[in-house]
Amino acid sequence: DYKTFKAKMAIIQKVQTEDPGDYRVLIGNSYALSSSSKDIWGEDPVIPSRYARFVAMTQHVQPDTAFLQKFTFNGFPPALGLLRLRYYFQEDGDQLKFERLHLKEAPRAFLASHWEVLPTEEALKKAAGAGFDATRTALLESKPQLEENPGIFKSQLSIGDISTDQIEFRAILSQPGIFVMTDNYSRGWKARDLAARAPQAYQVMPANGFQIAVPLQAGIHHFMLEYRPDAYVIGKWISIISLLVYLVLGFRVFRSSTLKAL
Repeated sequence: DYKTFKAKMAIIQKVQTEDPGDYRVLIGNSYALSSSSKDIWGEDPVIPSRYARFVAMTQHVQPDTAFLQKFTFNGFPPALGLLRLRYYFQEDGDQLKFERLHLKEAPRAFLASHWEVLPTEEALKKAAGAGFDATRTALLESKPQLEENPGIFKSQLSIGDISTDQIEFRAILSQPGIFVMTDNYSRGWKARDLAARAPQAYQVMPANGFQIAVPLQAGIHHFMLEYRPDAYVIGKWISIISLLVYLVLGFRVFRSSTLKAL
């Protein structure tokens, strides 16, 4: 009932208040949506394929069949730290119990000093396995236009959310490296240079099988990640052109009616 729902929501909100941060939880139902929590699973009927396959590998189940029915987690291996998972909430009758998992959580974004090129499935398998340190090595699926240099890797990174679809980044690297954001990769993500000097092209590619990577040369970088799928851009221009045509035709009809009235 509503009273029980509010009591459970209060528990989630209390955890968020006492432990703020950019982490994720596992609740697995509508409580996450109602509380603005970032759930690693939830009840979304559409799951990105790469992400689903990574999660299935952490649970040692077959991704082709694991999601044909309601999916449940059977364990919390260290690899789930890549998802920034911190708390597990579980319903117990009228109560909502929670547990802090103490995983080694990856930052939302970081700069990796090393990279390795692997096919998608191998990258997912390695990222889901034990002992993988994502903050040191990024698993890529194609060779970046970088060369690893010997020497000490020093870096600085700052993040600024502009909207749900736009994120601004500033980075300084002493050596070439890979910018990694631990959100889901999609071909719709584009990187745009914001530097005042002559703009440079940034390439967005998958990292660790399902996350976002941008190769960076040594130096200073100021760029924005935007979620701008090609279909959205095409649809926007179709809408703009259609509106202009509608306005022109409307003006012609109005002008013709006015002339006839005279």
